[in-house]
Amino acid sequence: MLPDEQYLIRERILKILGAAFHIYSHNGNLVGYCKQKPFRIKEDLRIYRSETCSHEMMLIKARNIVDFGATYEVTLPDGTLLGCFRRKGFTSSFMRAHWMVTDEHEREVGQLLEHGGTLTVLRRFLGPLCLLFPETVVLSRTDDDTEIARFRTTRNLFTKSIGISILQDHPQLDELLILAAGCLLCAFEKRDRS
Repeated sequence: MLPDEQYLIRERILKILGAAFHIYSHNGNLVGYCKQKPFRIKEDLRIYRSETCSHEMMLIKARNIVDFGATYEVTLPDGTLLGCFRRKGFTSSFMRAHWMVTDEHEREVGQLLEHGGTLTVLRRFLGPLCLLFPETVVLSRTDDDTEIARFRTTRNLFTKSIGISILQDHPQLDELLILAAGCLLCAFEKRDRS
């Protein structure tokens, strides 16, 4: 974890079915846990406050069964909508990660975009390249492209980690929504490379 990163999401790569990852604060304390079930027809990702899975922090759920260009809603346990992430279909699957971000009223307030030029395309087809060159996804405002947060992904043979740096506050982007973006990248983007 780099000094400017507020959160670290760590996933064990060698898990046979499903996915499980831990979320740590900047001081190394566990603040969240997710165990993703395999073979889900409609994605449903529940983030808990600990490994006991007794207190839910938030839910990330696909609106539709069809995944190409899917929309994922982020809600609190009581059903309150924090915002949505909508994949930019073709470009997000084959070129580079690209998501539209909306607030609780479904107004577009930002975008998640993978940076790195040609390397972003090569990572899709040459998996081992991910070990050598970390990928970076940036969350920026829609109106002026100001960077709100950075997601730095690194891998080794056993784990995948996403360091989250929150660069500035945004009135329509709750910190939980930014954390949900990191969870979404960790849980769902690996399918594009498999």
